[in-house]
Amino acid sequence: MSELKDVELFSITVVGSSGCGKTALINSFVNNVFLQAGEPTDDPRLYYRTLSLNKSRSTNASQDEADRLPIVAEIEDTFAFSRKDGASPHGDSLLPRNAERFLELQTTNYKNARGEALELMGGYTAPVDGKYSPFARRRMGFMIVFDGTDQNSLKEAVQAHFKLKEKMKNVEEKLQPVIYFVANMADKDPTCPDYQKRVQAAKHHAETNHTVFVEVTASSLIEVKRLFRSILTDIVLKPSLWRHDPRLPANEEIIEEDFDAQDFSESDSGGEGGGGSGKTA
Repeated sequence: MSELKDVELFSITVVGSSGCGKTALINSFVNNVFLQAGEPTDDPRLYYRTLSLNKSRSTNASQDEADRLPIVAEIEDTFAFSRKDGASPHGDSLLPRNAERFLELQTTNYKNARGEALELMGGYTAPVDGKYSPFARRRMGFMIVFDGTDQNSLKEAVQAHFKLKEKMKNVEEKLQPVIYFVANMADKDPTCPDYQKRVQAAKHHAETNHTVFVEVTASSLIEVKRLFRSILTDIVLKPSLWRHDPRLPANEEIIEEDFDAQDFSESDSGGEGGGGSGKTA
């Protein structure tokens, strides 16, 4: 069994329009439960799941512990980009709803003088009710989800993708997050000509922008598991996303600073378990 200090923290941020099934996808993966209908997401929520991933995509990959990486996946569930009403938690504050902040590549910038390794979560403050504060310091993967039966949902997903690419312009390739463009609701009306036309348009958009395209339905737990494990494995294959910044000693003071994309530099490089329900942390 791996020690906690060997467990890595990965992050996935799920964005998309209202009703496209973001929360259903996350719950299918984390809690093995399909939520057929639910309330719109008003506030961002954090979900966690432990996994053990192969360190390569080889179909002949060894199942030896040395060839596998134990991780905790932190998954952000977000409200729709169209939501501009009211306010939602962000750090210690309540800010007007604006889903574009979930496209920022770094949640918070921490600096530490010594940077010793320590057990997972050892250098973090415990979650506080009403405060939204992801553990991961950097957003490593994005799922841009749309309802395959809704043209407006696809348009919103494309707009979100372009906004994310804009934020990635000044970030070197090895630190750019993994992006998946996901068509959900594949079981709703798969033979409908409009659906097929929409999916083909989404595939073309993804291929043009060098992005992985996946067609899925949240009710298929096998498909959803395959989707999340695929994006997490792609993150494994980009270790600069999760290895460049040593963890903090538990007794070290944490300094929080504003983040700028230009802060990325060379000097910064450095068996599936249970799930957990979401929480606003």
